[in-house]
Amino acid sequence: MTLVRFNHAGYPVTKSLVDELYRNFGFNDTREDYCACVPSNVIENEQDFRLELSVPGFSKDEVKISVQKNILIVKSEKSTDDQESIRYLRRGFVPRNFEKRFELSKHIDTEQISASFNNGILEIVLPKREEVLEKAPVEIQIQ
Repeated sequence: MTLVRFNHAGYPVTKSLVDELYRNFGFNDTREDYCACVPSNVIENEQDFRLELSVPGFSKDEVKISVQKNILIVKSEKSTDDQESIRYLRRGFVPRNFEKRFELSKHIDTEQISASFNNGILEIVLPKREEVLEKAPVEIQIQ
């Protein structure tokens, strides 16, 4: 479904809401204690967008999701107190707290956003508003 059109080097190109969503990945806090480097996928279908974020090492209780002024905020708050008591001989990775922000289009129904967490993958469903969904053509009878 195309919502925005623009020309690129003389060729008409269609641009979807996914591109808009991806363009705003740079809109992250860059505080020292947060990482904005969470890998993510964006999937579009007719009814909604789906964000998949890879967050291994976190439980669903350690991840918080909120929407403020059309900004979707996904962040973690993992306590590092338990980590300090462990003596590592070698450490290849450290689960770092993260905060990622996505600017949502006005075509997203923010009241119906849902999320699920399975095997380290956080999936957020962003349903499209009813007026944006493509409807089947209506046949009109000639009288």
